[in-house]
Amino acid sequence: MSKKTIWISLALLVFVGLNLYLIYKKDSSIQRTNYLSKWTSVQKKDLKNSFTASGVIDAEETNHVFIDPNQTFKQFLVKKGDHVDAGTPLFEYSGLDLQEQREMIVAEQDRLREEAASIDSLLADLESMRSSLPQDSSYSTDQKADQVDPEAGARLETYYSLSKTISEKQLEKEKVQQQIDVYDQKLTTLQNGESNLQVASPYSGTVSDISDDLDNPAITIVSNTSIVKGSFSEMERDKAKEGMKTILSSSHWKKDVKGSLAKVDSLPEQKPTADGVSTYPFTIMMEEGKTDSLQGYHVDAEIITKEADNAHALPEKSIVKKNKKHSVWVLNDEGIVEKATVDIGIEDDGYVEVKSGVKKGTHVAELPSEVHREGPFITKIKPSRILWDKDADFSEEWKYIILGILEPQ
Repeated sequence: MSKKTIWISLALLVFVGLNLYLIYKKDSSIQRTNYLSKWTSVQKKDLKNSFTASGVIDAEETNHVFIDPNQTFKQFLVKKGDHVDAGTPLFEYSGLDLQEQREMIVAEQDRLREEAASIDSLLADLESMRSSLPQDSSYSTDQKADQVDPEAGARLETYYSLSKTISEKQLEKEKVQQQIDVYDQKLTTLQNGESNLQVASPYSGTVSDISDDLDNPAITIVSNTSIVKGSFSEMERDKAKEGMKTILSSSHWKKDVKGSLAKVDSLPEQKPTADGVSTYPFTIMMEEGKTDSLQGYHVDAEIITKEADNAHALPEKSIVKKNKKHSVWVLNDEGIVEKATVDIGIEDDGYVEVKSGVKKGTHVAELPSEVHREGPFITKIKPSRILWDKDADFSEEWKYIILGILEPQ
């Protein structure tokens, strides 16, 4: 190799090395143009974080109706699957025992009334006998014994005897009347009991079970309002909180149904064991009633743990993370790319919520790796985006362009 070739090679190496040094040297006055193949802009999006769990539609409430073991059961008045309202008769007791008691009470009342009538008749006779005694039959205690008329004394004794008997019979009649009143009360109680032979439902809903063996509970009634029940795994339980919004979907529905996580149990369904799997029951209330949703339908429940509606968002790949800080490369109107620090929020489907640092419509580099440092940038020309003037005549312009290229300087 000749000395000339060696010197030329060394010169080229020095030239290239010096330029590379000047380009990459920190605080170098030489600006390097950044070529950006892609860019994007801050846009409004609805973002959310969620997880999915399986559930089944069930009744919101389950109520039981019991049979009184001290009553004689007669028959059920409803069957499984029947819709009942509060007040609908469910079953009835037999009234044979009550009827027998009623007949006994009525018979005893009749006997007592006859006895009272006999006493009244006797009292009338006694009153008549006492009133027939002469008025001078009264006895004065001031009279001496030898002055008392024997006949008057006999009449006086008869008067007192009749008065005593009348008082006793009046007292006897009062007791008989009290017994009649007691039996009247018993009869009223029995009549009320006869009206209570039918047991009415205190609940509205659908009869889901009937005990033909008359074991309690005799009838089970479920409410017509439906809820979604399911179980969370341990990891899902850590994420879930009561009040979270949910979105329910089912192959039986044409569109999704909104809901809310109404209850999340803190205790597992089964007794925990070291080698077992713990699951935690949950309940979801549906905000929109589904009349075509039968209990037993299976659904998928999306539990929304975080959400940001109408949030400023950027593609996740456009954000640079370094030392727990986040930034983006902003393309300003002067053709300069500059770094902007941003605060981020939730991530969803490749997009990140940008809480501050940039505003809607701000253009940023989609691939931060293409930006070497702050400075000028160029992008690929997209002819489809150029607005050409259809009426313009470029014949003269092309002539001068060609002359400018070919004409020697």
